[in-house]
Amino acid sequence: MRYWAEGQGATLIRWGTPGDYDRCVRKLEPHVGPGMVHGLCQNLHIRATGMSTSEHAKLERGKRDD
Repeated sequence: MRYWAEGQGATLIRWGTPGDYDRCVRKLEPHVGPGMVHGLCQNLHIRATGMSTSEHAKLERGKRDD
């Protein structure tokens, strides 16, 4: 978890930038399989950014509306 949320894996995913969740799914699916990857990436997103993907999307939409 630390590797993907804070370590070298996090630099590959680039948390907090557009597409981070999709990059997570692509990178981790070969290691954990399709049945677990979406929940794992959601948990990693929360750990790395402090918010869920839906909260992050709302924040980004709000920035564009300004």
